[in-house]
This record gives sequence, structure tokens and C-alpha cells, in this order.
Amino acid sequence: MVYYTTDTSSRRSIYFAAALLSVLISYALSFVQSITVCRLVAPSALMIFGGLLWIFDRFLWRQSVFHKFTGIPDFNGRWTGHLTRKLIHDGKTTEEQAAVDLVISQTWSKIELILESETTRSVAQTAALFIENPTRLRLLWIYSVRSRTALEADNYYGEGVTELVFYPKERTLEGTYFSSKLRKGHLLLKQCKSLTSSNIVPQGPAQLSVRQNTPNETHVQEPNK
Repeated sequence: MVYYTTDTSSRRSIYFAAALLSVLISYALSFVQSITVCRLVAPSALMIFGGLLWIFDRFLWRQSVFHKFTGIPDFNGRWTGHLTRKLIHDGKTTEEQAAVDLVISQTWSKIELILESETTRSVAQTAALFIENPTRLRLLWIYSVRSRTALEADNYYGEGVTELVFYPKERTLEGTYFSSKLRKGHLLLKQCKSLTSSNIVPQGPAQLSVRQNTPNETHVQEPNK
């Protein structure tokens, strides 16, 4: 998982609130300790601060009462769909479509994005979430991509950028990608179900399909993202 940035200041407010709450809890524990016969070792404010952040990062951030404050969507789960791109071969245009799976594991501070097609597997190296405009939530990440096959022709390494717009009502992600292999295309994904980061197991996607714009021509190319 990698840390992801946001374009709002809600995280600073959370840090401030956690720091203030940890000081108050530490002071309250010290007071209780001073008036009891049994001497207990009260945790320091720093330890309480770390514990509060850990609990919030793992669990509390996705609760509705905190989600309204942070504005960070919960993307955890499996997203299935397809990528589409146009290919020009011998002056004729064909449209290639391949099934893909996107598995997202997310906490309040970190995210993991793994996108797989029949022949490639890409992993996010850095990510950003743009939530300041609630009508257009965007998820952007830079990825590295490798071949999933042992074929020499497909044994390559590349990098690229993906930017998707999140539609919360439909639970879909839609946008474009561009790779260092000078390939670009369109992605449309829909969330299957919401999962926690601990029980997500990546699986391979379905086979690719190719629609041709020119009759009497068969042209199939592996969807190297």
C-alpha cells in the first residue's frame, strides 16, 4: 500500500483533534491514578495519540459520521469492467476491448490499486484523491505494469497514469489511462461488492474481445496496458 494525498485540509483537522483528545485522556488517566489506591501506569499522551490514529485509520474513517467530515470515499473491494482502445493497422481502425479487474485495498491514509487484464498486471506506485469538488471526485495514480505471461514478446515493463472519475450513486469509476508504451484508452469499472482490505484476494479477469470496424478482417492484439 502507498500513502495517498488529498486536496483538502480535513486530515490536518483530524490530527489536531486526535492530539487534543489524547492530551485530555492522558490528563484524565493521571487524575484517576492519583486518587486511587491501586497504582497503575498511565500511558503517555503520545501513546494515546498513536492509538487513536491507528483506530481511526483502520476503522472509524469509513463510518458515516466521520465520512461526512473527511469526504474520503471508501473504495475497498473489487471493481470489474473493461478497457477500450482503438488500433490502426494497415490504415484500418479496429477497436480492442479487454476485460479487467481492479482490486482496491484502502485505509484513511493508504491505498493499494492492482489492475489486471488477461496479459498484464499493474500496481499503483503513488496516488492522489481529488475530493474538493464533491460533484466530480477523481482518483489518480501512477502505476508500474508487467506482463503476466512467460512469452518473450509480452515480457516487458512499463509505467503509466490512470485518472478515473467516481460516480457514487452508480458505484462506478470511469476515465482514461496512458502508458509509457504510448498506449492510451478508456476504462469503465463497476464495484462488485464492498470488502475489507484483509479479505481481498486478486483473481484473473475474463478473456479479451475485439470488435472490428472493417469487415472481412481479423486483427487481434494482446491488451498491453
